[in-house]
Amino acid sequence: MPAHGDVIHHRFLCPAQVFEPLSLSEDDKLPTDIELVMGYRGIIPIDHCAAAMQRGLPFFPHLTGRMIHDAQLQRTFIIPASGELQMEVVESDEETSIRDWESMPLHQQSSAFIPLQRNTTEAGSLFGIRLTQMHASGLSVIGMRVSHAAVDGTGLALFIHHCTAGLRGVGDVTLFHERRVGFGSSLDGPNEIPYGYEMAYGNRASVWTDDVLTHSTPVVFVIPVGEVKKHFDVVSILDARLHLGAWLCLHLAQLHTHYEELALWCDARGTNGIPATFTGNVGCFLHFPLSQNERQKLTQQLRSVASRGGFQIIADTYRNIKQAEARADPLKWSGASKNILQLNFVPHAVAVTDFGYGLPSYALLLSRNSSGLRIALSVDASCFLIEACLPDGLGNSLVETCRAAQMNVSVWCQGPSRI
Repeated sequence: MPAHGDVIHHRFLCPAQVFEPLSLSEDDKLPTDIELVMGYRGIIPIDHCAAAMQRGLPFFPHLTGRMIHDAQLQRTFIIPASGELQMEVVESDEETSIRDWESMPLHQQSSAFIPLQRNTTEAGSLFGIRLTQMHASGLSVIGMRVSHAAVDGTGLALFIHHCTAGLRGVGDVTLFHERRVGFGSSLDGPNEIPYGYEMAYGNRASVWTDDVLTHSTPVVFVIPVGEVKKHFDVVSILDARLHLGAWLCLHLAQLHTHYEELALWCDARGTNGIPATFTGNVGCFLHFPLSQNERQKLTQQLRSVASRGGFQIIADTYRNIKQAEARADPLKWSGASKNILQLNFVPHAVAVTDFGYGLPSYALLLSRNSSGLRIALSVDASCFLIEACLPDGLGNSLVETCRAAQMNVSVWCQGPSRI
């Protein structure tokens, strides 16, 4: 919760929107909301922030709705709600700094900057925003809570794009919210169970149900991009990220011998007719061996995913997953129960987060629906931001491995970094 003495009030955004009920898919069974914090230098005016949200929400009317489950149809829908959306505003005189945010534990950031969850029957249960103005420090934080069933990370970036498009002098894009867009006849093809997946046998729970590590506290640390490039003798950020990902995963396999496979999360947009601006959850895992693998080889395997052959494998894998869903006999990913290490290279979509006062000086996704490693770029692209959601002690061991390799590591969210 905001600190004692802070002034808290609400600002009307819009009435709940009218839209056609949106039928969700198996991909949307994600138990944890997306929580995003973005910290800015300067005081963002309340009216300014509210106007940005008011511009974006009509493009995403289902964010103003609520979810219901139809037991007879065995489907979940987002339907219009009654009521209105409001923005929480916190005015604080607390002295703070961006460095303080970097060292603040995740649960404290969530409590301070993210709106509380609301009853799922109410308008505002799928989307909430809190603007925190820190007058004594000249800083602002925009915190969002968004239902992961309604949008994925790309969908949230597209929402923020429409909130800030006018401020940035760019145009709107055509959006696709309907979960069946683009499939149609593209579901035709061989009927196979992709590697790493299995029949759910009537279990309609989330594909992430068995991933108990998502409830643990991750170790979050950053490494300067320049140091990673130097360490692996590469020039581009892409090469540095691939080498770093392979290197970290192979070290984890040495530290934790149960890790014999790596599961790379792949966005399926652009395959099976799925538009690039589809806002729902979409993707699948591709698997690579860790046991007795070499960094150069694993790096090349990861790189091969972004090739014609790799896109075809993603397309075939995801098509088979959706074919099983269309038969009302969905598949589930079996990697969590088999202790397979997950890797997610988070796209860099920071440009959309300029609300007219420059890019944020700090930004972090606080929540997660999967364990393993999440590797992103910092806001200014100067550092790799690594989130290690791993069995007890492994995250700290990974930090020590990086330090032993003479990498300048700064630990976030647990306290000040060690010199």
